[in-house]
Amino acid sequence: MRKVANIKNKPLREEQLHTLLDVILTIKKNDDLDLFLDCFLTDSEKAFLGQRLNIMRMLAKNFSYTQIKEKLSVSTVTISNAYKCLEKGGELLKSIVLEYKFKPKIKKPKYDDIMPLVNAHYPGSPRL
Repeated sequence: MRKVANIKNKPLREEQLHTLLDVILTIKKNDDLDLFLDCFLTDSEKAFLGQRLNIMRMLAKNFSYTQIKEKLSVSTVTISNAYKCLEKGGELLKSIVLEYKFKPKIKKPKYDDIMPLVNAHYPGSPRL
C-alpha cells in the first residue's frame, strides 16, 4: 500500500478523510457507490473489506474462530484482526454489523435477453 505524503499533517489528513466520508454519505444508489469505489479500490481490496465485514458479522453472532475459518477459508490471524476492529468499534459497530440485512442484488434481465426465451416458448408472439 502506498504511503500518503501528508500523513504527518494531522489536520490535513483529517480534512481529507472527512471529505471522503462526506462524499460517500451523499451517494444514494448502490451502482453509483460501486462505480465510485472502483475509482479508489482494486477488486482485491473490495473483496478484503467484504470479507472482514463477514468475519465481524459472524463474530458478533458468536460464531467460533473454527466455524469462521471453515466457512470463509480465512486464517485465525485474519479473524483476530477483525475481532480487534470489532472490539475497537464497541457496541455501535456490533449493532451496525448485526442490523445489516443482506439484500442480494437482483439483476433485471434486458429486453434482448428475454425476447429469445419468449419467442422460443411462444412462437406466435408479436415482435416488439
